[in-house]
Amino acid sequence: MLVADEPDSVDERWDTFLAAVAEHLCCEAGLGPPAWTHGPTRHLPEFWFAGGCFDFDRARTIATTPTAFDRHGVWLPRDEPVVV
Repeated sequence: MLVADEPDSVDERWDTFLAAVAEHLCCEAGLGPPAWTHGPTRHLPEFWFAGGCFDFDRARTIATTPTAFDRHGVWLPRDEPVVV
């Protein structure tokens, strides 16, 4: 219910990041992601290292990026989107 409505557009990268977060959380909860997460403005044309990782850490970041984030073109380490 929290992600059912598409949020307003802010910025290309953050719009995509929000879609990836919504899809990731839905998948973690065993739910299908909302349709807005699949829109053309919710995928980046080039990959973005959202975690701001160092050059030496990029391989680990790419290898551990959760599937939902990778699908949207956002690379960040698996331990970054942890809800505490």
